[in-house]
Amino acid sequence: LTDGVFKINNIHSEDGFNNLLEYAAHAEFFSNHPISRAIIAEYNGSIDKNRISDYKETVGSGISVKIDGKNVLIGNIRLLTLNGIYANEVQNTTDTVIYIAIDNKYAGYITVADKERPDSIAAVSWLHSKKINTIMMTGDEPFSSEYIANHVGISKVHSRLQPYDKIKCM
Repeated sequence: LTDGVFKINNIHSEDGFNNLLEYAAHAEFFSNHPISRAIIAEYNGSIDKNRISDYKETVGSGISVKIDGKNVLIGNIRLLTLNGIYANEVQNTTDTVIYIAIDNKYAGYITVADKERPDSIAAVSWLHSKKINTIMMTGDEPFSSEYIANHVGISKVHSRLQPYDKIKCM
């Protein structure tokens, strides 16, 4: 339904956290995820791999890594919550929100957006004309996934799914 080419729309740092994009770019350096590539592209500096250690990527949640000896978490709200870090969840946005914590403190977030493919509405309409039901299964948040689904004509949406949850829905 979307191009899979993300663009940074907003970077919000909490008080006392400077260089949020620098930490995010370093944290995302070893990932091949399209959102990671967008964050690195937005960063206007070089990545020093020697600053990065203990990298661990959890599919469907995010990344845990040390940068300059500081523990950094970057990913969805579940990643922070599972690690006992409180963050106000960003509401009512069609963007994907990437939350960041540094040394067990919420540091801020980055919002990224993906662009709808030009033929998505026509493809869904064609499926409906063939009496094929369409269901959207995504790891995205409910507000953004429902927005896209409604826009292209999909009536049933399952959001906040981990990759293994998508298989269970089938």
